Amino acid sequence: MDLLERLREPAYTGENRCLPCTVVNAILVGVATAWLYRRDRTLASLAVATIGAGLIYIRGYVVPYTPTFAPRLIEAAPIPSSIFHDGRTTPGPAESTSLGDVADDGGAVLDELAAADVVMVEDETVQLTDAVDSSWHEEMDRLAVLSDGELANEIERTIPHVDDAEPLEVDDQLWFVLGTNDEYLSKLVAISELGGYRALDSFLDDSLRLAGARSLRMFLTVCPVCGSEIVPSTEANCCGAYADSGVPPKDLRICPECEQRVFEFPAEDSVA
Repeated sequence: MDLLERLREPAYTGENRCLPCTVVNAILVGVATAWLYRRDRTLASLAVATIGAGLIYIRGYVVPYTPTFAPRLIEAAPIPSSIFHDGRTTPGPAESTSLGDVADDGGAVLDELAAADVVMVEDETVQLTDAVDSSWHEEMDRLAVLSDGELANEIERTIPHVDDAEPLEVDDQLWFVLGTNDEYLSKLVAISELGGYRALDSFLDDSLRLAGARSLRMFLTVCPVCGSEIVPSTEANCCGAYADSGVPPKDLRICPECEQRVFEFPAEDSVA
């Protein structure tokens, strides 16, 4: 198990998987397998196929320096780029929304959090105060043990503008469908933001608590759903490609086990 964890590359797998790298490596593994099989080295060909497929799955690629040459191969091939980048950016069963208004000014929210002693800002370092951090994790611990239905009820009972939250399983992942607009909220974000909203009760006015709860997600270090370490990632895949060349990719924090985004840092120097 430790070996598998060391081999895993969350930045190159899951929602961050680079399809050009995957395709190129699958072809190379297939060629190597066929070459060995045609020379009557059946066991060796089976080993190459099995190990190669496993590494592509858990690491994203097998051949060293794939991100250096895979994009050039794909670009030169007569293949539409839309096959590898579908350009989908709207929330749905592949991306979580938020309990609050995602259009809030992140910089202004950060100033409010600092003024309310929610965060401490020193030079370019921002961290939660001990009181908020402790209260937030206590709330998340309480929410994490609830059933899916109970958590949905807590969302409806606690968040003023959410009248309906229905749990829905899509591709073995749990989502909460909010209201009539079919906004999808991941369980990870639901627990994190709902816990943050409650923890900030004595620190912020109701008008700022949801924006503050969303900002708290950037400080999450352990997933409240599965217990995995939260890791940095990016919207750009391992080849540096991005679906919309006119919009710079965002830096992310993700849970590699849940394959969910925890927080998105915008391309500009502000918090969102």
